[in-house]
Amino acid sequence: MILGKLKGKRGDFVKVLSSTTEVDKFKNFLDTGHISTSQAMEFESNYRADVGEWLYIDLSNDRGIIDPFKNAALNTTNLNPLGTADIKSIHLFYNVTKKQHNGQTVIDKLYFQQVLPSAKMHKAGYLSLAGEPHIKIETDIVALHAYVDSIWDEDTKRLYFHKFEKAHSMFPDLDKFFRAATDEEVATFTRSEIFAPAADLNLKTRNRNRIANILKNKADLLTREKFPKLKKYIKDYNLPVQIARGKLVLENANADVVIKALSEFYYTAEISGEKREANSTHKHEPTPMPPSNQQA
Repeated sequence: MILGKLKGKRGDFVKVLSSTTEVDKFKNFLDTGHISTSQAMEFESNYRADVGEWLYIDLSNDRGIIDPFKNAALNTTNLNPLGTADIKSIHLFYNVTKKQHNGQTVIDKLYFQQVLPSAKMHKAGYLSLAGEPHIKIETDIVALHAYVDSIWDEDTKRLYFHKFEKAHSMFPDLDKFFRAATDEEVATFTRSEIFAPAADLNLKTRNRNRIANILKNKADLLTREKFPKLKKYIKDYNLPVQIARGKLVLENANADVVIKALSEFYYTAEISGEKREANSTHKHEPTPMPPSNQQA
């Protein structure tokens, strides 16, 4: 199934292709079967990817960015087909792949291609050199480019892309997810009473994002009142953090660990007792159990 999303406030989803033959043509044109993201690097704003290199953002903690695309793919009955009147409004196409899991059909991957304004044409002519050179005229077309701009992997909860600017254009809410602490906020953080005077830090964007979250939701952890618990936490998990004169030494070498500790990324598995590091701090919301019909 190939779906599309229109521009505008509503951003309606539309059906583009459903015929297996046409969907296969689309997939083969984009060569989705040979795309590998196994060497992808986590996105950092100051890193410029090489041509063809994949970057990713972990969206485990903000699945709402992708959920509308998944919901449309799982409920296509009420979607309107893409029509000629939609050409100027089409914003992107995406190829949906599904799989079976525990007897249910679920999303596997979504392959996105942005539609640029220059690709939308009500009338276009071109010279074809297939056989004898000849002119072909087409009307109401959208030109495709032979590559995928972004990929959603349901298993890893990662959004892959080559360029953040293009991914942000397709998914505007990424700026909400990736709000980094300002220089002023970083200064507030490093001057907290639990830290020894720190030299200038070279912080990654992800750590600036975590600092912004700490200042907003966990500011009490930066006080002397909570410091004994924080020291015990660092000791329990044998974290490489030096404590000098009763204060944490914050430096480039350990900034990632200190910020993760304040974000409470380290935990002990309840059953095995293993000490682990979480890949997100998404709160677990217990699922209400349905009432049992069985008698005690």
